[in-house]
Amino acid sequence: MACGFCTFANDLLTKGPLLIDPLIPLAISMQASPGVYAVLLGSGVSRSAGIPTGWEVQLDLIRRVATLEKENAGSDPEDW
Repeated sequence: MACGFCTFANDLLTKGPLLIDPLIPLAISMQASPGVYAVLLGSGVSRSAGIPTGWEVQLDLIRRVATLEKENAGSDPEDW
């Protein structure tokens, strides 16, 4: 009688990868690591709190580089 892993490996080789819901590995990982979580949000989520978006940070960096170069990025830093 073959072991469980051997059967799994044989099925994987002959039938292709198993289709597993991507939430299952995430749920198992979170259960195995209590207290360890990551929340992935877009840069616009914090906008209402007054925190600049990713785009605003980029425009600010362009303005700062322009200032270091003793130039003016003007009203449209992305064109500078």
